[in-house]
Amino acid sequence: MRGSTLLRVIQIVGGGVALALLILTGRSAWAEVADQVLRVRLDTAALAVLSLVVTLLGVIAVWRVLLSDLGVPLPYGPTLQLWSFSNLGRYLPGKVWQVVGLVVVSRDLGVPPGVVATGGFIALGLAIGTGAIVGALALPGALAGIGWASVAVVLLAAGLFVPVVWPGVVTWVIGRLPAALGCAGIPPIRRATMLRLVALFVVTWFAHGASFLHFSAAFGSVGWSDLPGFTGAYVLAHVTGLVAVFAPGGLGVREGMLGHLLTSVAPTDLPAHVVAVAARLWSIAAEALVLVLAVTSRLLVRRGSS
Repeated sequence: MRGSTLLRVIQIVGGGVALALLILTGRSAWAEVADQVLRVRLDTAALAVLSLVVTLLGVIAVWRVLLSDLGVPLPYGPTLQLWSFSNLGRYLPGKVWQVVGLVVVSRDLGVPPGVVATGGFIALGLAIGTGAIVGALALPGALAGIGWASVAVVLLAAGLFVPVVWPGVVTWVIGRLPAALGCAGIPPIRRATMLRLVALFVVTWFAHGASFLHFSAAFGSVGWSDLPGFTGAYVLAHVTGLVAVFAPGGLGVREGMLGHLLTSVAPTDLPAHVVAVAARLWSIAAEALVLVLAVTSRLLVRRGSS
């Protein structure tokens, strides 16, 4: 009882912090709008949504590789449905809900839920670890004024090397999961497998950075020379949102960190906090389009089997 009460208190306090960060970022965005004329190239923003959709479809392809490595080779269509439907759980407090969503959807698709849940946790760990490394390398010195964030990035990046250097750790953990979950058939995780997954996740982060740069170009004079800084800012903000388990979808936390980091790399004519807030709408629009593709795929399969 005490544990559940403490968890509830943490969620309430954390939610309050996330809301406060979102309000502060929104106020900064409003101040930027008041100080300068805001011009948004809607055609560029629309194309940026499509580029993010392509990036997310690539992320789903990486998920497919991960599940195949865990002994569950799936066609792209079911993998698309797994990712898209479970992704809705990101907007509930606690990152575990996305994995819970994976389990629910996997049962509907006839996939071992234990394997899918294991893949979800591995993917989350790889996303956080590789994101910390990519962000720190692409935007060196950006976290110098935030001591706790610098320490967190180092710890997260270091944690990634554990399963890479000692992949048997992952196999050991999987082997101790309840047999009812259906994880008994998962093959041993090898170092080459982990290295390949790390490389694929790194590629997807850079693709996210390129898509975000494209989106930012709708608000100011941004060029490809700005790619490293914008990639670092977006990836570090995204990772911060993933780590903030109390914030649904990293809401507020991600925007606050992104606005802070963009101020150090954005051109003077780019409203950094406006872009940070608008980026949330950009990502939601792309995720919604991917969800439409997943629903369409599901309907086509049902129509074909009827």
